[in-house]
Amino acid sequence: PFIFIIFNANPDYMERMGVIEISSSDKVYLIKHYISKIFRLKLLAVYALLIGSYFFMKKFNKDNLKYIYIFYILFISSLITPIVFILLSKKIAFLYHFNNTVVICVVLLFLVLTLININFFLNKIDIKIKNINFFILTIFVILFFRNFNEYKRFKISDLRVEKNEIINLITNNRMVDLNTAKILTFDRSIMTWSILKGNRNLLVVDGTYTSRDSSIIENDLINAFKFYKLKEEDFESFISNKKIGYRYNNPILKSFFWQKYTANSFHRYNKSNDFDKEVLDFILTSSPYYSHQFAIPNYELNRLLNKFKSTVLDKSYAPDIIINNKNYLLFNKIDIDNNSYCKKYVGKKVDLYFLKKFCD
Repeated sequence: PFIFIIFNANPDYMERMGVIEISSSDKVYLIKHYISKIFRLKLLAVYALLIGSYFFMKKFNKDNLKYIYIFYILFISSLITPIVFILLSKKIAFLYHFNNTVVICVVLLFLVLTLININFFLNKIDIKIKNINFFILTIFVILFFRNFNEYKRFKISDLRVEKNEIINLITNNRMVDLNTAKILTFDRSIMTWSILKGNRNLLVVDGTYTSRDSSIIENDLINAFKFYKLKEEDFESFISNKKIGYRYNNPILKSFFWQKYTANSFHRYNKSNDFDKEVLDFILTSSPYYSHQFAIPNYELNRLLNKFKSTVLDKSYAPDIIINNKNYLLFNKIDIDNNSYCKKYVGKKVDLYFLKKFCD
């Protein structure tokens, strides 16, 4: 299926997925950058420690050496694979996954080395523990506590509770046909739930969930802003480039265009350098592996703003269901017509509106 998508999908969709064609000079640049990173001093220290651990085991713990060969092979393979992939492929996407693989292989190798050697020393002092049982027990304990903490955090989330309430109100409303209802929401989890329930009428939709042209997604966003009676300055703020943490990012807008506006030292939209100086200076010093850094060139920002100004909302635009996530501060300013809609749920995080004909 992945091969089929690559060769047959809408070009705009592939652009949002971050698929980039690369030339020979691009390959040289990416490989040089990668090699310079994997031979940094900190990583050389890690390699030295791993090599030292291997020879230590070969001398003192030879019987257990056979258990770690595969993990050393995985680690070495993870270092080589990005170079091979870049050399052989005409297209790339999400190169940072290679970095993630290297990190996973290093952590796994260190974990196995630690467990095997702890077991070896315990046996030396006559504390007998079977290798496989000790390994399985340790992994189980780590995974249990990690997943338990995630479950606890997820379970007590006010946002999750309120979304469950809203979902119940929608599914229990017999007047609403969920398959055909026009739903307006900027909440990705609600989009996902709607699609899984068979809905095909999301008025705005995550760019990874649809093969729509990017121009249609632009129109959908602008129409939603017009319907919410948000102003030009609100839309300008919505699409603006924002420095968040260690990178430029605009999480809400990125959920609609994803990698189309990836910005790093290797790739930018249409290879443009039309950014404010502060933004451009930061982008040009950022790693080509920053696939999720998101910044829009100034000329493209102006185009989108002019499109917003010239768009007139069709009078027939009328969502059947509106779900407003108030965690998105901008959408605390929306103005919903009380003559056309009833507010069925008011939460701390989320509000639900039905078109009047669907109200009890």
